[in-house]
Amino acid sequence: ITADKFEIGKEGGVIEIDIKANVDYNVEIAEYCKSWIRQKPNIDTRGLVTNKLSFEVVPSDEAQKREGQIFIKGETLSETIRIYQAGERVLVLSDKELPVSCSGGVVSVDVTSNVEYEIVMPNVSWLREVALTKAMITSTRSFEVDQNDSYDNRSAVIVFKDLVSGKEENVTINQMQ
Repeated sequence: ITADKFEIGKEGGVIEIDIKANVDYNVEIAEYCKSWIRQKPNIDTRGLVTNKLSFEVVPSDEAQKREGQIFIKGETLSETIRIYQAGERVLVLSDKELPVSCSGGVVSVDVTSNVEYEIVMPNVSWLREVALTKAMITSTRSFEVDQNDSYDNRSAVIVFKDLVSGKEENVTINQMQ
């Protein structure tokens, strides 16, 4: 085989392995990674030739790096090819700013995430998180904004923070007077 280790980005891609063999061999993808590594069709020939095996590695939406194995097995020989695919921690908010009328109300922001995160509320009395209910989708977070009885506009920043990496995404609540 030409290489026994491949590193692929989170976006996925195709890897090609050249095999020189004059015996029959089988290709087997480890069971635990068959959902993200797929063998593409190839043409087999006999004699001492170079066969090109092609595998598709699908994009990863996982936070952590993942590892897979492909086994090339002949009668007396066996080779293991290791595939490493990068992961990426994702924490994305649907909005960066949410306007609220002076009468207050409830605002919601959609959270797309593959990591555990915490919500850091600003130290203000007029804004609070709405408790999740079983009927509510956990990827939507809602916040109750009290009526603004003052003569000034007001704003506050809510921080969504990845518990492992510390990466932060913010949404600003702007309320009119």
